[in-house]
Amino acid sequence: MSIHTNAELCRFAARARRDFSVAPMSDPRWRRQFGALLALALFLPGPARAAPSPVAGLPLPGCAEVRAAALFDSALVTAFETRYPRALVGEASVERLDLDPGQVENAAAYLACVAGLTGLDVFVAEQGLALFASRRHGRAALAALDRIARGTGPEARGARDYARQIRAYLRGPGR
Repeated sequence: MSIHTNAELCRFAARARRDFSVAPMSDPRWRRQFGALLALALFLPGPARAAPSPVAGLPLPGCAEVRAAALFDSALVTAFETRYPRALVGEASVERLDLDPGQVENAAAYLACVAGLTGLDVFVAEQGLALFASRRHGRAALAALDRIARGTGPEARGARDYARQIRAYLRGPGR
């Protein structure tokens, strides 16, 4: 028996329901139809899942490149808004991303750099929050931020301040 269309599958299921309700389990017809239904259930694809999507806009520039652009205050925030990938801003979109550890570290370093250079601008923190709050990438992002913060120089100082700011956001108000 082969089933080729949805209509044939519906007719087969209707016959099986009718036969199963009256035929004893020892009936060979019942066993044959049960076997066919079991095979269908095992071989039909499961629920569709969204495939991980690549991130356009990565890698982001390093802190030396950001400083070399010589942008300050609102100009730097505007450049950040243009450059930072939209997929890293939304909580749901971050969860769908297939980021490798290098990409997570790159994004965390870029966020820390821009945050440090803008005096911990709230906009930068809010745009980066989804990455750090992510169930899938949050731990790696926080660990990357901590690695950068353990270094020396202006990047480390900015990363330490940004890590405190992000952790305060993650804890929520009054905690």
